[in-house]
Amino acid sequence: MEFLLSIRLPAGTHFAVAIALIFHVAGGINQYYWIYAPYYDKVAHCISGFALGLVIFSSLLYLGMRGVRLSPFHIVAGIILLVFSFGVVWEICELTIDALTGSTYNLGAEDTFFDMLGNTLGSLLAAAYALHIMNSVAPGKQVFSILGKTK
Repeated sequence: MEFLLSIRLPAGTHFAVAIALIFHVAGGINQYYWIYAPYYDKVAHCISGFALGLVIFSSLLYLGMRGVRLSPFHIVAGIILLVFSFGVVWEICELTIDALTGSTYNLGAEDTFFDMLGNTLGSLLAAAYALHIMNSVAPGKQVFSILGKTK
């Protein structure tokens, strides 16, 4: 995203995405998803919701750079709603994979509920962080100035 759009992502975005990826890979390699289930999976959903929320925040700021007018309220609401939507799609994908392959990615309605709760908690944390960053913009500057141009 940074390379293609010549921008700098908000502080913490790289770290959040890296932690989410490492957490998921470690869960598969060391069997944490199965040994510590269902807790490990819920933490993974929370971390991923936060990371995805920051990527969505960056995307919404980029739209602001391109002339789309979004208030801080719209940005925060967008983060929460889009992370929730991605979570719903992910849960549908888990059910589909299970139906096609006989795997056990989805363990039922309770599993889906707590996965979505983890996603929502992560999105709320991302929205709070985004609001904090937006409130730190100097008076008179546009909120999308958070994304620094690299060229």
